[in-house]
Amino acid sequence: MADAVSSITAYSSNQGEYVRRLTNRSDGTGESAVAKIDVSAFENSQGETGTKIQIERIEYAVNGFNYVHVYWDRASDVTAAVLAGSGINDYTYFGGFTDPGSGGTGDLTFTTDGGSDGASYDITIYFKVS
Repeated sequence: MADAVSSITAYSSNQGEYVRRLTNRSDGTGESAVAKIDVSAFENSQGETGTKIQIERIEYAVNGFNYVHVYWDRASDVTAAVLAGSGINDYTYFGGFTDPGSGGTGDLTFTTDGGSDGASYDITIYFKVS
């Protein structure tokens, strides 16, 4: 078996702004280094293929997992957030949280910790690409 996951783009603009909703209902398998936002699949405000993701806000509900580790896939992976419980991480107050890394793909990747059968997450990420 495998976790039942979904990823949908709920909003996109020609200004390189996006909203992506990601869900998981676990059978206990969990996820390890799963690319959830492939930066090269999105365009920036100039219509060019994206190379970096800037997170504006994360809304989340994590149940049954200890946490979900969200990070940019880089030569040395860069943590974007560690999500547990429920809440909102709003980075707009300081202009967003831009991927500071280099090398690797730049994709936004998830790893779950401590999941059991029935564990779940519902995560919505508001972001821009450059």
